[in-house]
Amino acid sequence: MKCASCGNEVPEGSRFCNNCGLSPNATAATAPPAQTAEPAPKPQKPPSPLIAVLLLFCFWPVGLWLTWKQPGWSKTAKTIITVVCLILVVAGFSAVGGNKSSQSVSETTSQDAAPAPKAANDETTQNSPKVTVTATKLHSDYAANQVAADAKYKDQLICVKGTVNSIGSYPVSNAPYVDLDCGDYVVLVQCEFSDDDKAACARLTKGQQVSIIGTCSGSMGNITIDGCKLSH
Repeated sequence: MKCASCGNEVPEGSRFCNNCGLSPNATAATAPPAQTAEPAPKPQKPPSPLIAVLLLFCFWPVGLWLTWKQPGWSKTAKTIITVVCLILVVAGFSAVGGNKSSQSVSETTSQDAAPAPKAANDETTQNSPKVTVTATKLHSDYAANQVAADAKYKDQLICVKGTVNSIGSYPVSNAPYVDLDCGDYVVLVQCEFSDDDKAACARLTKGQQVSIIGTCSGSMGNITIDGCKLSH
């Protein structure tokens, strides 16, 4: 008899076909399903050349890596790109280092070339005053308009000329001061000195004409001049 599956001649009484291995009486429907081949994986697409070029400028290590991943570029072209990129990187670092060195040398030179201090008088080490005014004029300006006087004199290095009215020292600090005659015995033009100027103030006498350089602190009861030095 013939196998119902493959049509091969099968001896009588055989339970399986010698050709297909199935029962001679089995139909084609009982045959095992044919195995389908799995699709081959798609090849990975190489990175875009444009991205590689952009990254060479923005982030060169990744750009170089993508450059060597380009299948369409020759090895010679990749080598040339790598060498040029490394030269530019080294040149950039050298330029930054050169700028820092130049700045450091410039700062050192500026410090070394600082101007020598001006020769001071035996009692005066102040710079040139911005304003020269008499004690009477200073007092009258503050009496007329304190706001305008502050704008003109306050926090300015000024030279006040006048007549010594009194010489004294503060109780707590023991620092000397000199009051100049301004025609007012209530609001005084008071010049405050440091301890280093005690000897100079001790040589002054009432009625003596003096010129005093100091910083005007404005009117706070008295018109005060701080950090005073005698000017000759």
